[in-house]
Amino acid sequence: MKYLCQVWLDGTKLDTMPKAEKRKLDHDSMAYDRELEQKGYFIAAEALQSPNTARTVRVRDGKMSTTDGPFI
Repeated sequence: MKYLCQVWLDGTKLDTMPKAEKRKLDHDSMAYDRELEQKGYFIAAEALQSPNTARTVRVRDGKMSTTDGPFI
């Protein structure tokens, strides 16, 4: 069985976080990834783009529409 673990952060808080705190967050996150990888549990990790780049694409009755979003 496989599980998906998502980590959600408020981008505005990340942007205003002191550099030392951000470095610690990055270090701790990478250390956890390495630990999971060593145990054979880690498959992949990818960062998403910021919400302001997102688009939602829908097809209804054969017609495609796009809207901004999703949003946090």
